Amino acid sequence: MECGSALHHVSDVFFSVKLDLGVRSSEISLKFRSYQRRGIIPFSIKASKCDFRRSISPLEPHSQAGKFLSTIQQNQPHVLTVAASELLEELGLDRDGAVARKELYLGSSESTLHRRIAEIKEIEFEKAIEEIIYILVVHEFSKLKVPMIPRLSSSNFTSSKGIKIFEMWPSKDKELESIHSPKMFELVKEHLSKILTTPRHQEGKCNNQDKMKFSTAQISKLQLGRLYASSIMCGYFLVAASLRHKLENRIFSQVNEEDHPYAYLASSLSPGLNILMKKPKDLKGYVMGFDCNAFKLCSKLRSQAVATIIEEHSLAIFGDGDMNNLISNDGMILVSFSGLRRMMLEAVAFGTFLWNAEDFVDSIYRLPEYPHY
Repeated sequence: MECGSALHHVSDVFFSVKLDLGVRSSEISLKFRSYQRRGIIPFSIKASKCDFRRSISPLEPHSQAGKFLSTIQQNQPHVLTVAASELLEELGLDRDGAVARKELYLGSSESTLHRRIAEIKEIEFEKAIEEIIYILVVHEFSKLKVPMIPRLSSSNFTSSKGIKIFEMWPSKDKELESIHSPKMFELVKEHLSKILTTPRHQEGKCNNQDKMKFSTAQISKLQLGRLYASSIMCGYFLVAASLRHKLENRIFSQVNEEDHPYAYLASSLSPGLNILMKKPKDLKGYVMGFDCNAFKLCSKLRSQAVATIIEEHSLAIFGDGDMNNLISNDGMILVSFSGLRRMMLEAVAFGTFLWNAEDFVDSIYRLPEYPHY
């Protein structure tokens, strides 16, 4: 499978409590636990709706855990990772305790009550996990000082002859490109070229790159949302492929086929792997050489939480959080190619950060696998 087609296939897969600067993460954790037990949220978090409008992300947290961690991200970003780790452990214990009580009271008069409590705790836990992962992703953009694309509400548009023109945010291409290694960025550029040079996204042929920066694309908001979501998937896929490539290189450097006459079995036991059979190529050549099994292994989502985040984040930007709203209010948007490139670079970065955030959370509390039918 060619590199370009592999990446294109990925594209087709988807559509305050003011904290003291010296506060310790353990104190943050204790504060959250205290609020949670009393069933309240600090006033500043309750009244922080306007604060979230100034936030760099289009999604607002809804769970107590998400709101609490978001406050830390805004006021105490240097302790966010530790706070998230402790919060995950507490939420996991709370959820597991409810499940244990459900099992303990099976067959008793209180069985129904504890079963219902366990179900509610499970739903709350799943939502909190999604929001913790999302806030960790937002934190990475914050560290880059890159504002994320806001909701494309009517206030973001001017109109010309019935066509909405999106006013582009400041370009942050260099910052978004800097998160990728040179070899990884070669693959990112392959993905971008598939989007930016597709005839249906052009108003005419434009081969000169300088001219292309100032040309525009007329595209429906629904299609733009699909491109954005698929670019998130691309970033997610490239991290998985890169890690797999590093693993095979490491194993190849330690052993070879002469030392292990049965090394050929590795490929049959792990579909798509080149381990021990031949030295892996550079990353681009490696991805180009993927067979169907290897491609499926690298492109599949690992958890349900990530699938939900991709959907909700994309809908928040393009559909104001509602798919029906996106479909019923779909219309044409005029966007510059430089703006479109910036948008897709953000999406790829989002997918990259998403993979890392999911991995961090999974290392603390095992996430349920995403069902693949």
